[in-house]
Amino acid sequence: MINREIFCPICDSPAEFFMSTFDFRLQSSKEKYSINKCTTCGHGFLTDLPANIEEQYTENFYTKINSISISNIIQKINRYFLLKRRILQFSDQKEIQIIDIGAGDGSFVRDMRTFGMNVYGVEPSKDGRKAALDYYKVELKKTIKDLRVDSDKSIFINLSHVLEHIQDLDNFLSELKTINKSFKLVMEVPNFSSWESRIFKDKYVHLDLPRHIHHFTNRSLDILMHKHNFNKICEEYSIIQFPLSGYVSLKNSFNFPPYNSNNFIKFLSFLFIPVIGISSLVINSFSKNKTCIGRTYSIE
Repeated sequence: MINREIFCPICDSPAEFFMSTFDFRLQSSKEKYSINKCTTCGHGFLTDLPANIEEQYTENFYTKINSISISNIIQKINRYFLLKRRILQFSDQKEIQIIDIGAGDGSFVRDMRTFGMNVYGVEPSKDGRKAALDYYKVELKKTIKDLRVDSDKSIFINLSHVLEHIQDLDNFLSELKTINKSFKLVMEVPNFSSWESRIFKDKYVHLDLPRHIHHFTNRSLDILMHKHNFNKICEEYSIIQFPLSGYVSLKNSFNFPPYNSNNFIKFLSFLFIPVIGISSLVINSFSKNKTCIGRTYSIE
């Protein structure tokens, strides 16, 4: 039954309860969190935020990629292709400034600088800024207002898996437009209507409650960005960004309820890594409902 007192933050249509699940990522508690879903645009959203939401972003949240790993290699490959296919196609390297919003541990800023780019990062979390400085010697700004950009150069804002963490989307996008009168926005968010989401349901890795407050569909993202006058230039999907996301979703299923410490179960789930990884790559290559939604927008 539709709860008429709950409305979608994207299109203002009525929403209804959709599912509830646990925090599988940090296992911060065994509390269940609920997701409501819009009856019109399909947008999912968390309404009852924990009072200590900032505590969900402790240093344990931020990755520390100081060693050679599959995850590290995949990140570097994706960042290289993001630079080549989604940024350098629009402007010469010497004329570009890249701003990474939600810079996390600073690894994106570090990697882009190794590619010879002029790049800055913004990270509101104190623990995130500390991790960036400690592990990568990268100094990040706390807020967008702390940025100083050269308006004569092309500005590219990277918003990779950030929008789903933002409580007030309208205020955030309005603040984003204060950076400069014109820029290009390269963004990616998890796809709430993806094949993985439909298969794994409440064990889907990209639910990541309670940190992911919003769960976008193609339609809900289009409505939001159009409302704020962002012009969509192209769609580009990083099909190899999360080749192991299906594996993690599967592991969440093995670990339910809510956290199974059985070593045999962990070993059994580990055996599925190559199978699930290859399957995810193949399906994401052909599916219309890919794991993530990638877009490039412009503001002129």
